[in-house]
Amino acid sequence: MSQQSSSPSKKTFWLAKAPGIAFNQEVFAEFQNDRGQSFGGGVRWDRHRKQAIATSSFPFLFSASDVLRLGGDVRDEAWRHTESGTDFTLQTASLSGSYEHSFRGRRSLSFHAGYRHQDSRFDQGTFPSQSPHVVTLGLEWNQRIDLNPQDSRQLHWATRLDQINLLGDTRQGTYRLATRVRVNWSLREKSRTNLGFSLQGGISGDPLPLDDYFSLGVGPDHPLPLRAHTTLQDGRKGNNPLGREFALANVEFSHRLLRWRFFEVKGFTFSDIALVGRPPFGASGQEWFHDAGGGLRLGFFGHEVVHLVLGWDLKNGSFNQWIGLPSRDPGVPQ
Repeated sequence: MSQQSSSPSKKTFWLAKAPGIAFNQEVFAEFQNDRGQSFGGGVRWDRHRKQAIATSSFPFLFSASDVLRLGGDVRDEAWRHTESGTDFTLQTASLSGSYEHSFRGRRSLSFHAGYRHQDSRFDQGTFPSQSPHVVTLGLEWNQRIDLNPQDSRQLHWATRLDQINLLGDTRQGTYRLATRVRVNWSLREKSRTNLGFSLQGGISGDPLPLDDYFSLGVGPDHPLPLRAHTTLQDGRKGNNPLGREFALANVEFSHRLLRWRFFEVKGFTFSDIALVGRPPFGASGQEWFHDAGGGLRLGFFGHEVVHLVLGWDLKNGSFNQWIGLPSRDPGVPQ
């Protein structure tokens, strides 16, 4: 949902370059003004995951209730799935646009359209859906309900349905449906302590392009939060749970530990439970996951810039850590 800036201009900036510590080697910048316009872009120069991205949004027909968003994205990424012996490189170039109309600031309806060209080069294994052209048309509904204004208790509901068309030697069509309900609760005044709960799920048809699978884990590209499972292995994607269907529950308790001028530190603990089914590689069944842990969020000038996440996989007893750029909330899976 589009948000108007309260100051004459607003600038946000994220930077991460710490090989061996942060998985991201990425620069992302976004600029907003009081007319509701924003322009952003980013570059990732990681050896196995190169990316260039540009985004923009502005009021449509000079109305603050109507927002038009445009974007372009070019990627060259290495994938590896050890269990199935799949090793390949995926190159994509995509263009996307969306039109959003908000109703009194609490509800919004969005129309999405996108085109993606993809090319894969397999060193080992294969993947059934390799159509070079993908066209997506989607519809999304967002709603916010104030449950209790006194303690800022809010409920957010979002649902998105996509029609995905694969164009190549033959034309094939499939669908992708996802929904999420999230509750935020400020337990103390001035938002020092917060409790958050979310429940979401999704299902999709077959065949499905790899980039449209539901991705759960922690890491770059903002996967659905399953925070003891990193998305990368030796810098390559494909290490985390992927599936054409999923259910996910997240509970998080956060507290502001320090605030000094423009610097802020928040601590948090979490529990993530997920069911993922119909993965792209290996067995086709369903699998449960249960993660727990905690971490820190560091912020400057009111914007979170670094996340430290320590997660334990309670099912297998493994431990993982992640230090990198914060995940920008994408709403329902996109």
